[in-house]
Amino acid sequence: LNMHDTKTYEPVFTGDRKKQLDELLKRYPTKRAGLLPALWMVQQARGWISDHAMAEVAEVLGLTPAYVKGVVTF
Repeated sequence: LNMHDTKTYEPVFTGDRKKQLDELLKRYPTKRAGLLPALWMVQQARGWISDHAMAEVAEVLGLTPAYVKGVVTF
């Protein structure tokens, strides 16, 4: 995690955005298959994908943070 980020992390997937993600995931056979669209939602909301956001996406989709980071940095 970025130790220079002193601001408390605000989750991306709350409220309406969480509902959007839940609806989106219904279109995919597995949560993992919805990883790229979920990351796109983070990018749209925040303008970039931080380590904290990668960890949040991993938690929401039941993936490891390492797997998510591997996809983001590919």
